[in-house]
Amino acid sequence: MRHASLLLVMAALIAPVLAGESPAISPDTDLFSDPEFQREFLGSYGVRAEVEPEITEIEREKAQEILPLLSGDLDAAARALEEFITPETSAFFDFTLGNIRFQQNRVDDAAAAYEAALEKFPSFLRAHKNLGLIRVRQNRFEEAVEHLSRVIELGGADGTTYGLLGFSLSALERWAEAESAFRNALLLDPGKLDWKMGLTQAVLKQEKYGEALRLCDELIRHDPERAQFRLLQANAYLGLNRTLDAAFSFEMVSRMGRADVATLRTLGSIYVNEELYDLAARAFERALERDPGQPAAQPLQWVQILARRGAFDEADRLARRVAEVYQGRLAPDQESSLLKVRARIAMARGQDADSAGVLERIVELDPLDGEALLLLGRWWREHGDSQKALFYFERAAAIDRWEREGKLRQAELLVQLGRYSDAVPLLKRVLELRPREDLQRYLEQVERAARARG
Repeated sequence: MRHASLLLVMAALIAPVLAGESPAISPDTDLFSDPEFQREFLGSYGVRAEVEPEITEIEREKAQEILPLLSGDLDAAARALEEFITPETSAFFDFTLGNIRFQQNRVDDAAAAYEAALEKFPSFLRAHKNLGLIRVRQNRFEEAVEHLSRVIELGGADGTTYGLLGFSLSALERWAEAESAFRNALLLDPGKLDWKMGLTQAVLKQEKYGEALRLCDELIRHDPERAQFRLLQANAYLGLNRTLDAAFSFEMVSRMGRADVATLRTLGSIYVNEELYDLAARAFERALERDPGQPAAQPLQWVQILARRGAFDEADRLARRVAEVYQGRLAPDQESSLLKVRARIAMARGQDADSAGVLERIVELDPLDGEALLLLGRWWREHGDSQKALFYFERAAAIDRWEREGKLRQAELLVQLGRYSDAVPLLKRVLELRPREDLQRYLEQVERAARARG
């Protein structure tokens, strides 16, 4: 039974969705000239009456009139069908109108015609199949599952039907069912890489990492240059905690020029966790270059991650690049954040003048930046100017968010200077804000020292 050529056209349009492509409609204009289609259209059915609507003798005569229009003027054929179709006419005419509308790229009208055919003849296999394909095309996956499943129930299953059912179930995150559908698709259409890729994703989502990796190896052997296969492989490696193998797969994607920001960010994070900081910084730099227009929050976080790990050279290199890329585009708080990281790096490297200058600039930009005030206080304490250090700690303590930290640093410096009595009320306030046993013991020691000094 054949409207096969049209179904194949539709399947070819839908299948690229599985590869992340946007399908384009390219109607098969020779369909209606096909002798096999003409015999079908004129009513030579009889093979599977349970899934094909009958047509009466009068309807067959009308079909004979319409047939010449189908190979020439589709608009005229559609008008003739619309004039002829009634609630009582055979579902086959609604179905044929749907085929015409599909070839004219009027997909919504085609779907409406197929639905009308199914209302008249609910077990119309080909109408279910075509409507299922359209619903996949429209990303209406619940409906696609309904119609494609019905095709299988009616005995019309093939590789495309199972494959698109798997794709629709994947879109609905029904991974176990999708796995089953893709396995059936591969039994009927073993050479289709899209079905194998769908199966790989389905087993990966179910955390069957070993099987996913085996499938990835098969996919890559077929097409080593397809980036999607390498990405699936990388995720399987991550699931197995084989992080450096995953990094290699991500690097392969990057060499193909297909790595996006998310891929490069993940690659950088892998290298950070492996303490390969130079490689991490290079991955983050590539992520920055991949999309210089991305929000600055993420690149700033990468700089902070490297700085916290003590990778100061790499953090400084990335920080300078971030400053160049986002010159004039950073919000005041972001600029301050970047400057503070650079100040910490400078202090860690012993570049005292650089760090002090950066911190002074931050305080000029935002006099209420408690973190910068604390860093300045620390800088002056380390450089022997206790009064300036206390001044900055006191300024930080006047800011609600930084009161506890500021008063604690003041108290510590006062104790270092032997001013125990001055330190006691500060420590008591610190304990009020957040009680801690070690600080309570420290306060008691300072109180004893204050009493001893008299």
